[in-house]
Amino acid sequence: MAGKKGFFMRMKNGFKMIATVLAVIAISITGCDSPAGNGGTETGGGNQTPVAGHYAIGNLAQTAGSVTAVTITPNPGASPGAVVNVRYDGNTTVPQTAGTFAVTFDVEAAEGWYAVTGLSAGDLVVSATNAGINWTAVGDTTFDDLPVFGIAWGNDRFVAGGNGGRMAHSTDGISWTAVGDSTFTGMVGSIAWGNGRFVAGGIGGRMAHSTDGINWTAVVDSTFENNSIYRKAWGNGRFVAVGPGGRMAHSTDGISWTAVGDSTFGSSTVGRIVWGDGKFVAGGAAGRMAHSTDGINWTAVVDSTFENDIWGIAWGNGKFVAGDAGGRMAHSTDGISWTATEDSTLGARVQGIAWGDGRFVAGATNGRMAHSTDGIIWTAVEDSTFDSSSFFLGVAWGNNRFVAVGVNGRIAYSIGD
Repeated sequence: MAGKKGFFMRMKNGFKMIATVLAVIAISITGCDSPAGNGGTETGGGNQTPVAGHYAIGNLAQTAGSVTAVTITPNPGASPGAVVNVRYDGNTTVPQTAGTFAVTFDVEAAEGWYAVTGLSAGDLVVSATNAGINWTAVGDTTFDDLPVFGIAWGNDRFVAGGNGGRMAHSTDGISWTAVGDSTFTGMVGSIAWGNGRFVAGGIGGRMAHSTDGINWTAVVDSTFENNSIYRKAWGNGRFVAVGPGGRMAHSTDGISWTAVGDSTFGSSTVGRIVWGDGKFVAGGAAGRMAHSTDGINWTAVVDSTFENDIWGIAWGNGKFVAGDAGGRMAHSTDGISWTATEDSTLGARVQGIAWGDGRFVAGATNGRMAHSTDGIIWTAVEDSTFDSSSFFLGVAWGNNRFVAVGVNGRIAYSIGD
């Protein structure tokens, strides 16, 4: 009798164990229907969970005072559940002041889909200014109908240079005064400010320097021989100038120059250079790029994502932004690893980029301009005042405004609020 009782007890315990195992399996299977990592918390019945990647996010870069709701649009195959409760740093009211706001949203349940809360839509960046958006043409630039190639801000004034050795200066970018003697006879293609002076460069390897942008002294030997000087940048206690044939040169004072031994560009053109994040980054022909902390020893970038010549590069908001002759753009946080931008909106050779007052401004040789707070998502400028015949050639930031220059003596400005 005791043996039978023990047998039935063992059977009973066995059934309990089997029931427990089946319950665990059932819970595990249910859990598989609700995968982790969706960026929110799911509820309700269903077998699929919405995730942030199912939605296209728009309007993440806007200007204070005219901010509209961030757009959240389901991609094909996403949950048909309604997008609700869009929040900005936890608030459902759309912010109208400048700042960066974390955007989250919920999705209601639908047939075959869970409801989910707290999905991330990224950050809404609200700029405090209209600088770079609304542009006004300058009435008299002093350049007549000659192209203006270069512009820089320093010592409380803008200085611009163009064809025929012409230069002009302005404290506000609106009223301009011609420089009496720039020391140049041909094109002045680039100007940079650093170490208490402007340095200008142009055709035929000519350079000149000035502390005030008005009185200029020619550099005796730029090391560029008879080659044009396309751009210069100041950083880490020195100027670095670039040009055709892979040429680069460096100088601590803008007066005495030393040629760089190996720019890594070979015989290819080096068209643009900028300083940022503790390094120089240069770009040139066929998408080539290189970086250097001292402007003397250079390392080639393995993949810039560009195939065309690079004619625009800038640093701002923790990243480099570059553009090429095909209107393509790319961005990088370190100047070494680059990511292509989906749409620059420019559609032609990117001729110049600048950073100021919380946004990048870029322009192209078809007269188009665009602005971006993050260098990734770009918005076209409605009226740049430039066009396909009087097109954009460069831009600089200073005195709470952008000033852009171009063909036919065109100069335009855009002032911050």
